[in-house]
Amino acid sequence: MVTKLEALRLFLNEDRNRLVEHAIEQALLKSDQYGISVNRRLRFKKRMAGEQLRDAGLSLQEENNRAMLECVDRFHSELQIRSTAIKEIADMFEAVQAKSLLSASEELLVSVSKLTTFYDELSEVELLKEIPRLRRHLKAADIDLDNAKEWSVFDVLKFIAEWDFLESLPTLSLSLRLFLTISVSVASCERSFSKLKQIKNYLRSTMGQSRLSDLDLLSIESDMVKDIDFDGVIDRFAALKTRKGKF
Repeated sequence: MVTKLEALRLFLNEDRNRLVEHAIEQALLKSDQYGISVNRRLRFKKRMAGEQLRDAGLSLQEENNRAMLECVDRFHSELQIRSTAIKEIADMFEAVQAKSLLSASEELLVSVSKLTTFYDELSEVELLKEIPRLRRHLKAADIDLDNAKEWSVFDVLKFIAEWDFLESLPTLSLSLRLFLTISVSVASCERSFSKLKQIKNYLRSTMGQSRLSDLDLLSIESDMVKDIDFDGVIDRFAALKTRKGKF
């Protein structure tokens, strides 16, 4: 799974421009086919002094191209965050992967130590004793070890349960269950909606989409915003609001 996510991330990073251009080209063909107008509609919005439209001076196609690139870049960023988290979990539980369990190597000692250091309920000594025991159980069950190396973690645990080896492999069984039940999902989408509910209240009912998105982003990334020096931001805002008059 980690490899597939990384491959998708690299694909988006390398072909982002081509993907957007192809999507816009297909959309224009469909619009022409069904007689849908692609002319820009005039939009009048009241803005503060010095505030400019984000799409000022852009054609409709350029605006769509910018918006789609932002979506692709956001998707790429989310993929990177998720693949990094999953990779960290996979590295921590490398010791209980079938290929590692059935390969007698020095790297196994390092991966077992990494796992037992993080989980206090797992004993490194016991786990190192049970791994060779698992290999003997597989041989006794007349299972080819080369084929067993391609098993998933679930397949290994299923073999232990079906052959009633839970009592002889308690620490290894616990390690496998920890890996299979660990939560790898995130709540970014739910967090975004909860932030929107706090930001867009009845006092801000006429707020535009662009300003709402910016405020939502600032609220979500509040840890990063706290490190910003606001003096420069305030000076720049004050300069935009400055009105000079002759008396």
